[in-house]
Amino acid sequence: MLATASYPEHPGRIELVSELGLGVGVGHMTTSRLLARRSTAHRGQQLLRAGKDDDAARELAAAADAGGDDPLAGDARYFQAVALTKAGRKTEAEHALVAFLDRWPHALRRGRAAVMLGRLIAERGDSATARTWFESASRDPDPSVTTTARTELTKLK
Repeated sequence: MLATASYPEHPGRIELVSELGLGVGVGHMTTSRLLARRSTAHRGQQLLRAGKDDDAARELAAAADAGGDDPLAGDARYFQAVALTKAGRKTEAEHALVAFLDRWPHALRRGRAAVMLGRLIAERGDSATARTWFESASRDPDPSVTTTARTELTKLK
């Protein structure tokens, strides 16, 4: 969850603050643009929770496309991939995951995205590429991700 902090002495300066209290400065961005992106991402999350996966994917893609490199855009791209996967749009989900992993290589959800991408690739029969993604995820700091990645590795031929 991200919250915003503004600075009266610097109009237009916004800082995103995570649940962990880590601030991510996003420079001089108009408050209305940031809030519009957050609103779009929030709508996408609500649609995803409601099982409206195609609509969620569309909203989340819009939030990610408008977000540049900020963390909110990364979250939107990751959850766009989740929505696309749930909607059965696997090729598009792969593209969204690759875009996420390329643009946000150090994101907290990187390992989960690598596992998801590995599963999609394995489903279409490319075990070698899937193995690469699972091996990458097996080094994630989250033990649940590493366990899942190692399990997926044992399933490959």
